[in-house]
Amino acid sequence: MHRSPCSLCRLHCASFYCPSCINELLQQRRVLLQALKADVAVLRKKIEISIHQHVVQAEYDLNQQTEAVESLTTQVLHQREKLCHERLKAIERISSLEHQSEELGNAQQVVQKCQQRSEEFHVAILQSLDVEMGHAKQSVRSVRGEKIRQLFALFGLQTESSPSAENGVAQQTFFRSIVSLPVPISGRFEIVPVKVMAAAFGKIVHLLQCLTKYLNIEYPHPMVLNGSYSTIGTMNEGAGCHILYPDGSPGFQRGVEMLYENISCLCKAQNVPLQNLHETDILGNLLKILP
Repeated sequence: MHRSPCSLCRLHCASFYCPSCINELLQQRRVLLQALKADVAVLRKKIEISIHQHVVQAEYDLNQQTEAVESLTTQVLHQREKLCHERLKAIERISSLEHQSEELGNAQQVVQKCQQRSEEFHVAILQSLDVEMGHAKQSVRSVRGEKIRQLFALFGLQTESSPSAENGVAQQTFFRSIVSLPVPISGRFEIVPVKVMAAAFGKIVHLLQCLTKYLNIEYPHPMVLNGSYSTIGTMNEGAGCHILYPDGSPGFQRGVEMLYENISCLCKAQNVPLQNLHETDILGNLLKILP
């Protein structure tokens, strides 16, 4: 066998390595192998721990997601159940509304028929009431006219009679009278004694005030009955109220004008055309309200 030096210790041996070197080399390889095994075991343990942690985290996340999905599923089922319940209620309401609409339509038809019957009945009643009201108004006018005639007769007022003719000439009337007190038609009150004319004005005021009880009228100028010293007007008008005493003063003239306005208002309320009124005939204008 060829001898050659050992490649490790340079000793000459028959083999490639000497036994001692081989033993040392094997021992080193064993130690290195044990170290590698230990490192592999440590790495394997670390890998197992790391894998286990990731698996645990993944399982935890999976559990969380599963719980979330289950919660959402529960909510969805609850909402679906609620929607189904609401749908049933809506269907019931729609059915009830349809039934009510049908009943309302029937009720409207009944109401229309009742209204038609009531209108026909009311028309007949109103026509009857119109007739009765016409009769009542006519009766009231008749009674009112009779009361006014009696009142005029009480004050000695008489309606116009056809003028008498003597020798073919018509007799003209210049005076009218109230309780036998003369009142000139021409409005010239100075031709009548002052006290007589003042008393006549007092009676005219009294008559106008009595007429308000039958005719329900309000005069534009208030009057106060005080016999021959009766007044007309208010304190706010001009110099105040005016005494209807024919003394020729401006106040008396204004009082007579107010008296004419009151009589015109009375005639207008009784549908007497104002153009038919006389300019100065006080009692003649009063007589025109008789029906």
